[in-house]
Amino acid sequence: MNTTNEFVVHNDVSLSEPPFKRQRTDNSSGDIDSVSNSSNPPIRDEQYYMESEGADCVILVGNVLFKLHRFILCKDSSAFGNMFSLPAGCGVDGLPVPREGSSDEDPIVLEEEADHFRALLWCLYSLPRDLQLHQGPSGDLNLLLKLAVITHKYHFASTEEWTIDAICSIMSRQSPIWENSPALAAILGIAVLCDHEPLRELVISTWVPRLLSGILPPIPAILAADRYELPQLQGAAYYAQVLEMDKANTVFIPPSDRELSRDQLITLLSGHWAMVKQWECIQNRPISFQRSTGCTMHTHGCIATWNAKWNKYARSEKTLRYPSVDVLGRLQCLYEQIVADEIAIQQLTPGCRTSALRALYNLILAQRSTLVEFFVDRTRSTPGSPESP
Repeated sequence: MNTTNEFVVHNDVSLSEPPFKRQRTDNSSGDIDSVSNSSNPPIRDEQYYMESEGADCVILVGNVLFKLHRFILCKDSSAFGNMFSLPAGCGVDGLPVPREGSSDEDPIVLEEEADHFRALLWCLYSLPRDLQLHQGPSGDLNLLLKLAVITHKYHFASTEEWTIDAICSIMSRQSPIWENSPALAAILGIAVLCDHEPLRELVISTWVPRLLSGILPPIPAILAADRYELPQLQGAAYYAQVLEMDKANTVFIPPSDRELSRDQLITLLSGHWAMVKQWECIQNRPISFQRSTGCTMHTHGCIATWNAKWNKYARSEKTLRYPSVDVLGRLQCLYEQIVADEIAIQQLTPGCRTSALRALYNLILAQRSTLVEFFVDRTRSTPGSPESP
């Protein structure tokens, strides 16, 4: 499987009609003429310029000529069917001009990348057993990403669906892709382009825990999350970045090829401040929990014990080893210390202990799921305290 960093899919392709060049009406102004007269005349593709009988359509993509079968390109009710139905035009003398695609001198011109077009042709001309090889760990991810873009662009609906399923199959297995930010960003772009929610959620659920655990760098995730406006990924990516900023004890200045915008840097600084204030709030306000059935000394027994343990462990040396901005880390540490406290086990009724720990666990989940709410540009809105637990 190709799991390198060289993911060259362009996710910002137009979602409007495919960019076919329409039939020329003037023999002296064809696109192919200007290409032929350039320093790089068109070349025939080694694999997909087919000299066999029945290949009846010449297409120019970039600087490469392809000779193909029209009926193959018309599969799956694609946009090529509409293009081939266009009537032939006439020259300035009123005589018919050669039909586009009839020869190397009169090709159909596509504004497309040759590698993307080759990916489409590979799929259209492949045997079923060849396609099956790409529906598992051995699949070529770069090929599938290019194929997803071009099948979406030219309306090969069922082929696009097959391609997305193949990508999901690769993603659903333990794979080096999980540790590769460019791969995750490229797959996420395809999921958004094709409006495929399951793949989008699969990428996010793979990326977020690796950001929070420090396995993957946060800046690529910030760029992708902001581009596609994905709150869950935004929250995790910005949070991971403020942890790096705090660890470095300075404002993090990203490399030039991954530069964050001024607004993104302000958002990071605002989020840093908000997370620090959030911990102060949590530390000073023990979370409440529901009284259990049969608890007869709830206020002066279970609540008093819980509050005392909260105040102790929220300020313990072990908890404070985590930076003040790491609210999730400190909450998890607080939870583990209370769970391990044997005195707390004895002094709380079993029902209240379960209720209290559940409330703390739910607080951790709530903080994790709402991280994005802390990362807003507070210079553009009315300042306010972060939401307290």
